[in-house]
Amino acid sequence: MVISSSKDAQVHWYGQEGRPLVVLLHDYMGRLPWIDAYARRLAEQGYWVGVPDFFAGRSTTDHDDAVSLMQERMRDLPNALRIVQEVIGEGRALGSRSVALIGFSMGTRLGLAYASEHPGVDAMVGYYGRPYDPRAHVRMPVLFQLGYDDDDTDAKALQSEMAAQGFEDIEIVVEPDARHGFQNEQNTEKYDADAAERSWRRTLEFLRARIGA
Repeated sequence: MVISSSKDAQVHWYGQEGRPLVVLLHDYMGRLPWIDAYARRLAEQGYWVGVPDFFAGRSTTDHDDAVSLMQERMRDLPNALRIVQEVIGEGRALGSRSVALIGFSMGTRLGLAYASEHPGVDAMVGYYGRPYDPRAHVRMPVLFQLGYDDDDTDAKALQSEMAAQGFEDIEIVVEPDARHGFQNEQNTEKYDADAAERSWRRTLEFLRARIGA
């Protein structure tokens, strides 16, 4: 099913309304086919999945073009966070009692920025991404899944800060043989099928423990 959640962010929905909600936040290449395939796979596991489009229908597999799209989006961070809020609000209104975010690179930054400002997110998985601001704290379980070439400084800073406040449910896992972008099948230079499958299983275990389904 496909519905429009706002005038600049068409949302693809998968699964059954009212189930635990998972919102997928795409990377700098946009909403390419692989992320909808990932959403369908989650729906088969009992989740209701929303996939917003932060680039208003644009996507690319060219690195330089993707960087331009990302920079354009991040210059308007409030509206990007509004998109996340609208998807979550729609899911809540239609019966979802628990919510998780899964972000990929740029999407990780958006998800953590959103969670630092808004209550009501129960958990987050961040694929090869980092906090928008490691000083902006999030009191929710977070699983970072990084490639070997990712800079984990900000993720570790957030983990350390939250542990100092008595919150220790922030985990950092590094795939030792996989690069940043390893989950994106259309990013053929970096996609790693083995790392992607390991991370999928890890993500599913994390979601089941934190939001059910």
